[in-house]
Amino acid sequence: MNKVRNLTTPIIVDKEALNEFSVALMDRIDEIDRNLAHLNKDPENRVTIADIFRTLHNIKGDASVCRFPLAELIAHPLESVLSRLRSGDVNYSKSLAEVIQLSLDRLGLAVEALLAGKPIAQLNLVVLVSCLEKLSHAPRNDLESSAEQLIQTISGQQTQTISRTSNNITAAQSAEKVNQFSHVPNLELSSEEIDQVFKNIEIPTCPAIVSMAMAEAQSEDPDIRKLVSAIEKDVGISALIIKLANSPLFRTNQPVSRVSVALARLGIRNTVCVISAAALRSSMSDVDAKWLEKFWSHASLVATAAGMIARKQYGIAPDAAYTFALFHDSAIPLLRKRFDNYIDIMNMALRDNIQLIDAEEKFFPCTHSIAGALLVRNWGLPSIIAQSIRFHHEKDVYHLPEKSLPGSAVSLIAVTQMAERLLAHPAQNIEFEVSDIHYQQALAHLGISEEELQEIRDLLADQESIV
Repeated sequence: MNKVRNLTTPIIVDKEALNEFSVALMDRIDEIDRNLAHLNKDPENRVTIADIFRTLHNIKGDASVCRFPLAELIAHPLESVLSRLRSGDVNYSKSLAEVIQLSLDRLGLAVEALLAGKPIAQLNLVVLVSCLEKLSHAPRNDLESSAEQLIQTISGQQTQTISRTSNNITAAQSAEKVNQFSHVPNLELSSEEIDQVFKNIEIPTCPAIVSMAMAEAQSEDPDIRKLVSAIEKDVGISALIIKLANSPLFRTNQPVSRVSVALARLGIRNTVCVISAAALRSSMSDVDAKWLEKFWSHASLVATAAGMIARKQYGIAPDAAYTFALFHDSAIPLLRKRFDNYIDIMNMALRDNIQLIDAEEKFFPCTHSIAGALLVRNWGLPSIIAQSIRFHHEKDVYHLPEKSLPGSAVSLIAVTQMAERLLAHPAQNIEFEVSDIHYQQALAHLGISEEELQEIRDLLADQESIV
């Protein structure tokens, strides 16, 4: 119990000592980063490995002196991994380096958040330490895969060793794929639920440009020129890429007008997200054009707002928040396309102050959250996005166990629900997408004060005119 408390709601014994620990920690992290860069060039250098081990040991010692057990809990299993490297029991790899950097980054964010009086539950530290402990004892042949799975579980980023879902799969295959990795929380969808989606909803196949972009994103040496060339052939995707690069999420003093410059500003992950959204939008061309334009404009608005809110939090990646927010309602047009009375049901829910998800459960064989989760999995987006979509309307989403929904996914849901409520039109059913209970739970999860909430309101006030 003390271990969980120390990793979720630690007691700060001496704030001044913690501040001193923070200053020293930054220096030690910089030192480890430099040594990891050297190790990338010379993986067999035992002196460099010993230096990293010694620095980790010093972090643990600093934490003990400052009475900050959270850092000791993270540093100890990392030490064990470095001890195995130092003895030659295991070999150095870029995945192990990324594990070290990810762990220390989370530690730094935790310290920063605690000094600011903010919660740290969204950093997923309990799972991180559990994964590190398993990694430190993993058999030599399993170490690399364990490291890659740790990275995906904590950061939500897809690794090259985990194959993407096929574009054309059956319900049974999808159910098997959903539960393929026992160490990654599954979507908790039954085969019957999945079968209902495939029976009633036409899930668009993943276009070639999306598959190509994802392949480049997962490559160790992505071909940027190839990606730029493919994007430039599609006027719609090019326009969206440049629009996002000039949005408040990425805006600098210098606006961009070329795809190559926009891609450099956004990075490949964000570019893949935009390409996927544009391709998904194109696949729905037979849905009412005016309605679809309004739907995607609002989705883009919410996504940008969620990314901006995430930027003000600790340990929530703005690009992941943007991606989740952009896709979390992506199956709504599919339901609109499939069911002739969907718009009538939406209007009824708006008029009678009923949540959309409740209306869907009453009148249709599947909901947009279940269909959306399967859609993004079929298109190869990170599993954490699918998990977040699956659960974002669950009544107890903020109280689900970690094995069902990791804390990082809950944080994506929280910033998106905040964005949706703050952008909701006050004259309409304000609980249409996000209930009052979920909104208050989102604020509590993120530790948003009234003063900070007003700052966020001011930040989003003019978004409809600039997104």
